[in-house]
Amino acid sequence: MNTATAMQNPSNDDGPRGQRVLERMVVAPGTRIFHQGDPASVAYIIESGLIELIDENGDDCTVITTLSRGEILGEMALIDGEARSATARAVKQTVLAIVPREAFEEYMTRTPPFMRKLMDVMTKRLRRQTRQVLLNQGGAR
Repeated sequence: MNTATAMQNPSNDDGPRGQRVLERMVVAPGTRIFHQGDPASVAYIIESGLIELIDENGDDCTVITTLSRGEILGEMALIDGEARSATARAVKQTVLAIVPREAFEEYMTRTPPFMRKLMDVMTKRLRRQTRQVLLNQGGAR
């Protein structure tokens, strides 16, 4: 697997110019990166391409949002420890930098406690709001 420089490393000891070197993966259109309900061990940074986040309810699928270059996906499950709230699928060929849980947690330990709590609260609120919107549209949850 190739590597890509993606996240700033506060300790400046893991790569050139103080940046952490992360693995990356290339996914073909239609590829599912993760499935709704899966446990999480990584998050992803989109280096190029396009990803849909999808709510799957039996045979029904609702596109929640579309993400592109520079956006992060899969982070909510790393923040709050819950299962994946949606399925992620590549719309076109996409390059993703992989952020393992260990690296994510290392960065979180360097984040002030107030900010960690704020991220947790916002993640829970976003999950709740998304479920409510999907219910109102006749979707799952």
